[in-house]
Order: sequence, then C-alpha cells, then structure tokens
Amino acid sequence: MKPPVILVNMPWAMLRAPSLQLSTIKALLARHGIIASVLNLNLAWMKTLHEAGFSVADYIKVEAAAMAPGDWTFAIPPFRPASAAGVDDVAGYRDSIRGAYDDALFAALLRMRELVPGFVDACVERIVARAPRVVGFTSTFQQNVSSLLLAQALKQRLPDVITVFGGANCDGPMGAALHRSFDFIDVVVRGEAEPVAGQLFSELLMGKPISPQPGLCFRQGTERIEVPQGGRLATMDEVPTPDHSEYFAEIDRMPFAGEIPQRWIPFESARGCWWGQKHHCTFCGLNGSSMRFRSKAPDRVVSELVDNASRYGVTHFNSSDNIIELGYFESVLPQLSAAGYDFHIFYETKSNIKKPQIAAMAAAGVVEVQPGIESLSTKTLKLMKKGTTALQNVRMLKWSLEHHILIEWNLLYGFPGEDPEEYRKMAELVPSLVHLEPPSMFAIDVQRFSPYHDRPEDHQITVRGARSYYRFLYPLAQQDLDDIAYSFEFEARDSPPPQSYIRPLAERVEAWRRESPLRLNSLQFRRGPGFLEIDDGRGDVTRRHRLGGSAAAAYLALDAGATPRMVHSTLQAQGTPLAAPELDRLLEQLLEQRLVMEDGGRYLSLALPVRPPR
Repeated sequence: MKPPVILVNMPWAMLRAPSLQLSTIKALLARHGIIASVLNLNLAWMKTLHEAGFSVADYIKVEAAAMAPGDWTFAIPPFRPASAAGVDDVAGYRDSIRGAYDDALFAALLRMRELVPGFVDACVERIVARAPRVVGFTSTFQQNVSSLLLAQALKQRLPDVITVFGGANCDGPMGAALHRSFDFIDVVVRGEAEPVAGQLFSELLMGKPISPQPGLCFRQGTERIEVPQGGRLATMDEVPTPDHSEYFAEIDRMPFAGEIPQRWIPFESARGCWWGQKHHCTFCGLNGSSMRFRSKAPDRVVSELVDNASRYGVTHFNSSDNIIELGYFESVLPQLSAAGYDFHIFYETKSNIKKPQIAAMAAAGVVEVQPGIESLSTKTLKLMKKGTTALQNVRMLKWSLEHHILIEWNLLYGFPGEDPEEYRKMAELVPSLVHLEPPSMFAIDVQRFSPYHDRPEDHQITVRGARSYYRFLYPLAQQDLDDIAYSFEFEARDSPPPQSYIRPLAERVEAWRRESPLRLNSLQFRRGPGFLEIDDGRGDVTRRHRLGGSAAAAYLALDAGATPRMVHSTLQAQGTPLAAPELDRLLEQLLEQRLVMEDGGRYLSLALPVRPPR
C-alpha cells in the first residue's frame, strides 16, 4: 500500500541524523490512523554530490555556514529567475556576503548549482511514483529554498497534490509570508504541529474543508485564510516517540556512509526555555511563538533513549532542548548513570550550574554541552540579560574540562550599548584561560522573535530590514523579504563600530584556537601533604609554583569562586587561619601569576587537578 502522505526532508538538513520533526509527525499521524513515509532527500542530494566528486565534508561546510549559501544554491529558475534582484545573480550574491567564504567554497557552490535541476527532476519522479495525496515539507535553517523549488516543480507535475509546509522557518510572519507569496503552497502550519496535525491531515485526505485551527494558513477557493496563532501549546506527554526507521534503513545503503563515522539520534525532552520565560536574552530568537517551558516525564526520557539505542544500534544522542530541565539532574541523569551504558549525549544548559550537576552530567554520558557562555564580561552579560557572570562562565569551562566534557561556546560582540573597555579587559584575561576550551567569535545577529527585533527602540537599535543576501534567495519585493527573513540588518545608535575595539581580543582568541592542542589542560595542580604544586605550561616555558599550608588551603577554597571574607571563614573552619593582610597579598600574587581570575570581588582558581575526578 502506497502511503497517502509523503514527508520530505530536503537539503541542507544534517546528514548524520534523521529529521526529528518529520519522525515525530510520522508517529503523530500514525496515532490518527494515517500512514506516512519520510523521504530523506538530503541523503539523495548528498548521493548526487558524491557522484560528482564532492565529499560529506563539502556538504557540512555549506550546511554549517552563515548567510545561506545552501539556500542560494537552490535559488535557480524557475523558482527564482536569473537577475531577479536587478543585478547579476552570482556577482550580486557574492558581494552581499562580503567575502565571508573563500574562493574554493564559492567555486564549489557554483558547481553544486549545476546539479540542482537534475536532482529536483529526480525527486519529482520519486514522489510521483508513490502517488501521494499530501506532501509535507519541514523547513528549518537552510531548507526553505530547496523545499520551495521542489514544491513548485511537484505542483506543475501533480496539480492536485496538496503541499503542506511547517517547521521553524514557518513560525509567525514567516509562514504567512511564504503562503502569501507562493501559490504552490496549499497549507502552512505555524507553530507546534501536535495540536493541529491530526485533524488537518485527516481533513486533507478525506477531501473535507479545512477547519480554521490556530496558526494555519490555507486557501478556500480564491480566498486566503490566515488563522492567528495563539492556540494551546502541546504538552510533552502528547508528543509521540519519533519513528526514525526510514532514515536508518536508508543511510547504510548510501555510497558515502563511510564518511559519516558517527550517527546521532536527535531527541526532545523539553520545549521552550525556563530562563527566557523570566528574562528573555536580548539577542535570542529561539523558540519563536513557544517560549513556555515544558518537559517530559523523567522515566519516559530514559526509556526513549534506551529503546532508541537498542532499536537503531546508536549510542550518540543530540538533545534539541534549548535548556535542560533542572529536575533532570536529580532524575534523568542518575538513572542514565545507573543504566551503565556508554552513551554520548549533547545537552544545552546555563553556565551557572554547580559542580555536582556537572559531575552528574559526566556520569550519565553527557559529554558535549552548549552552556550559552557568550561573553567573559559580567557587564556585557548583564546587558544581554543572561543571568550569569564572567566568573561563572570561566568556572563552567574549568569544571567541564575537569570532568572531560567538551564545551561548545561563542564569544559574541556588537551588542548595543556595550562598553569597548570590556573588550580590552577580556583581551587581558585570555592568556589566563588558554588551558581551557577556546571559543568561536562572532558579531551578533538581530534575529526574528528576539527582543532586539521585536522592541528595537528599547535597545537603541534601528532595524534596516532583511539581510542583503535574502534578495538573491527569493523573487520577492522588499516587504515580503522582510516578512520571510529571520536575520536582519541593523544599526546600533550611539555605539561605536565594533571593529574599532575588538581587534586585540579577536587576535588573542585566534591564537587561543590555533594553539589550543598544545595548551589544553596545561595548568594543573597536585596535592601533597601540607602543600600544593602547580605546573603552568600555558607559556613557552613550564613554570612550577609551590603553595604551602594556609596558602594551599586558600587556593583550594577558590574552586567555585569566593570573596576574601569567604576564604578567611573557610580557613578558620579548617584550622588554618590566614590574617586578612596576608590573604590579600596572596590573592594579589596569584592574580599576577594568572593562577586565579577576579570578577566582582570574587576570586576563582584556574588550575585543574592532575587526578581526574571519580
């Protein structure tokens, strides 16, 4: 029996993992008695590229790049006529990204473009052969233009097929603009699908009129219906366990499978952001219309991970959660630790968590973390409403390395109203931190749904409109581009250009990244009876420092960060008191030796223990 619903995962979706969105929708429709099949056309595109001599690494370069090179690759006729922006398409796009890519990558994009027409024709034939009634597209990141190009070609071949779009790129005004601008899109689902998909797909398959559920955009004859968003959000209990079977059945048959050494299973244990509900970070455009935090029952999270590992033979898991449920530190993580499997799990968290929580992550197999560090300046973090300090961020880096957890983090710059002096201070701090994981460094982006975009006047920002490269992706007028765009040009009023003050920090971060393989874990201490030995290999020559008695106890008391008064109290309780003037001199000496950092009157030890934690 041919499935009446085909769900399409277009380029440039990640190769090493199935689509969490489509695997979930497939399982959701099954609850309603609807058979759906997932077409992983991102894998088919990689096969096409592979036959043309491209590698998985080439695909990943495009997938991970900013300024939408993947979308541009598919922005070809008939979807987007040549020179639709009024200038030469290739030269115009290249100028709009202002040298963001090297010549080799841009040459690869041009070669890939030549393969697109044949690929799209083959995709249409695959779908036509299955004779579906409904074809659903998920669109996140760089999937918009490839999905639009295929939907257009499919409707020309099968005028009666019903096309449905959903995903992050369809939330809010973006989805409405897509539906308004492209008549080959029959329905757009804006926001979460669980509350509406069952009834919607049932009506589509039975030929019934579409009910005006919250967030839907659809057509009745010549009339466009745009139902406002604002319906109920899904509870995590009603979100089904995703069905990834078609991806795993297909990936091993691909000729490039050997180039993907490790597959991931994406999983979802929570939606929304409990921090963002209280204090929305000024630059963050995640969650869109669904900031309210909801999490799955702990037992279900554990059972789904174990069942997925057993079913698909995969031990690597990637959480889609924007922030981990705090209760999981006492429930999910201990259960995973007790299970005894060698899972490799990625999670996102805030950086102000405590050391026992990091230890719980490590014990459970959480070995990659994105803690949202963003800056090493408390003043700048306060400007962003991050709710963390520079000391807490560095502490997170230190404790994570101590527990063998890989940290993925960025240093952002260009915040409206930021103090250039803070960047000089961060540049001065970097040499103290080169034994820790280095960051990537990026200018901030004004994203849709962020406070910067939604309330620019509150932040002394003027939003100029969609980033310039969008006009080389879509054949649309500027107002429509502004509605479809997620990323925007902006001007921070009364703020100097970042290029005038970030160079010293950028140069030190680049050196940090370049030399990280040599310097990582190069500041360590050893405990001895009544003394502490610290080996400092952060420079060209390894230096050894010896702290005895109360000085050693004071250094150990700075592991989580402490004020001099707190250290004094700790030493008194241990029976190793140190007079206040002596403690002040010790802290000053440690600061000069870069063995500690100071932030807001608190001092943090920077050396890691030579002996790994139990």
